[in-house]
Amino acid sequence: MENLIKFWELIIHSNTFNFVIFIAILAYICKKIDVSVIIAGIQEKIKKMIEDSKTAKSEAEANLVSAEEKVKHVNEEVETILQDAGSTAKKLSEKISEDTQKQVENIKKNAEKIIEAEEKVLYTKLMKKASLASLKTAETHIKNTLVNNEALHDKYINESIDNLDGLNL
Repeated sequence: MENLIKFWELIIHSNTFNFVIFIAILAYICKKIDVSVIIAGIQEKIKKMIEDSKTAKSEAEANLVSAEEKVKHVNEEVETILQDAGSTAKKLSEKISEDTQKQVENIKKNAEKIIEAEEKVLYTKLMKKASLASLKTAETHIKNTLVNNEALHDKYINESIDNLDGLNL
């Protein structure tokens, strides 16, 4: 019996016995948990991830091809835009130049009209001043002549009275 106890102690302390017990417990748990179903679920998830990554890869490649195609034509588009901008700027410059020329002509015409109007006003003022000066000079001359020649003075008075008599009031 003592040998049996020693053998029993040897088995209990042995790593091999512990390992066998561990495997038995693990097998029991695997049967209860149904590891094959879990592994199958994980495999399905991995397959789906692989398919999704393939789809994403093909979409990325399509986007890359599209981007490369767009980049090929960027230089042509930029040149077209620059040419359009240049022609638009030239047309705009010509239009501004025409409008400016028309405004200059209108300003000249308006200035000429204003100058003509001012000339007429000045002419009228000068004529009025000249007429007034002539009248003053004539009045002074007539007064001096009448003062110097009383017979002429009497003659004008008589003519004025005769003219008044001829008026029918």
